[in-house]
Amino acid sequence: MNFSDMSPELIEDRKHKNARLSFAARRDLAEDVIERKAALRAAAAQRGITVSTARKWIRRYMEHGVAGLHDDSSRPHRSPRATAPDKVAAITELRRKGLSMTHISRQVGCSVSTVSRICGQTGLSLRQTATSAQPQGVIA
Repeated sequence: MNFSDMSPELIEDRKHKNARLSFAARRDLAEDVIERKAALRAAAAQRGITVSTARKWIRRYMEHGVAGLHDDSSRPHRSPRATAPDKVAAITELRRKGLSMTHISRQVGCSVSTVSRICGQTGLSLRQTATSAQPQGVIA
């Protein structure tokens, strides 16, 4: 999410549930300490935050301006232990062929829970769903 394109009213509503300060309160803190020369400890106490939290918001404001006062995403920047794309492709292909998750896990070399998670993410968790994508023989 790019906060720089959002109006201040929308940004105000975008704080996470545990945040003590809204965007406007962070900006007010930074302006109090930097521009109005308020004491850091007093400004932090007035807002009910720790001095280290106040320092964090001041540092971000000084480094990035107002844009630095937005919440950072807690989503990881990378997932080094993510299942390899070729393994995901092999799992989905085998599941579409109608193999059980246990059989797939043995053939591909990963846990049943990993196969189950990948099948769930791709909509192939039920065997009938996995095999219904392929046409079945017509019984006359």
